[in-house]
Amino acid sequence: MTTARCHAVAVTVLCVACQSPSSHGVPAILASASPPLASSSMSGAADAGPHFAAGDDGTRAATGTVSIVQSRTPSATANASASFFDTTYADPSQSDLCAHKTTSAPSCNVTVCPSPLPQGAGAHTTRPLAGTITGRVGAHEFRLRPVGGWYGSEQLSFPALRGGETVRFEADGDPGGVPAFSGQVVAPVFVTLTTPRARGEPRLPAGAPFDVAWSPASPDGILRVELVAVRPTMQTHVVCEFEGRSGKGTVPADAIGQLSPGILVMSVDAVSTTMATAGPFAVKLEVSNSILSSTGKRGAK
Repeated sequence: MTTARCHAVAVTVLCVACQSPSSHGVPAILASASPPLASSSMSGAADAGPHFAAGDDGTRAATGTVSIVQSRTPSATANASASFFDTTYADPSQSDLCAHKTTSAPSCNVTVCPSPLPQGAGAHTTRPLAGTITGRVGAHEFRLRPVGGWYGSEQLSFPALRGGETVRFEADGDPGGVPAFSGQVVAPVFVTLTTPRARGEPRLPAGAPFDVAWSPASPDGILRVELVAVRPTMQTHVVCEFEGRSGKGTVPADAIGQLSPGILVMSVDAVSTTMATAGPFAVKLEVSNSILSSTGKRGAK
C-alpha cells in the first residue's frame, strides 16, 4: 500500500442520494456505486442514513453538501465544492439496501453494501441547485456558481485555515430547487499523525485494534478514520470519529475484522461539520483537512 497525502478536492458522502464516497483518494470502482454509503458526524447532528422531509412517508431523500477541503502536501491548496441530490423511491424498502453494524466502540460503525448498489424499483434522482453559494472567512470571500446545471470545484486563493476560523456559508436558493440556507463552521486544527509513525504503508494489524494519535489536539471538530474494503460484489465501510480534543483514538479489532480481502482504502481527516435545513433538504456544511490517504490491497484472513 502506497501512502500519499491527499491533494485534491474530495466529495463528502451524504447518505443514499449522493454519488461519490467520502473517502479521499477512493478509486473509481467505489465511485461507481450509486447510491453510496452513509457518513455520520459527531458534531451533534444526527446525519447517518437518509434525511426525509417532515411529513414524508419515507420515499424521499433530499440532501446536500457544501465543503472546503484543504491539504498542505505537496503544496498548500484548498478547494470548495457543493452538490445536492433529491431522490424519490417508488418502494421505500429500496432506500437503504445496506447492512449497518455496531462495534465495541460507540465512535465506530460498519456498513456493508452490495456493489454496485442498485437504486431500487422506480427510484428517481435529480441534482437541484441552490443558486450562488457564498463562503466567507474573515475578510476573504469566495462564490460557487452553478454552470451547466453543476457546481464545479473552486480553488481558493486565501491562506490555508489553521484552525479556529469561522467559515460562513450562505446560499441564495433556487425557486425550482434548493431553498436559501446559511450556516457556519469552525475550522478544525490541521494536525499531524503521531501514530502510526511509519512513513511507509500504514498496515492494519490482524485481529488487533488499530491506534491513531495526532498533534496538536483540536478543540473543534473530529478526527475521522475511514477504511473501505472493496470486492466485486460488496463494499465494507468502517468509519470511526474521535473528538479532536482527545488527541487519540482506537479502531476496535471487531471493526477491522469486518473488512474483507480486496482493495483497501484508508483515509484520515480532521473535520468540522454542522447541518443546515433548507425546506426538505438536509445540507451538511463541512471544513476538512486531508491528513492521509492510501490505497492498496488487503490479503485473505
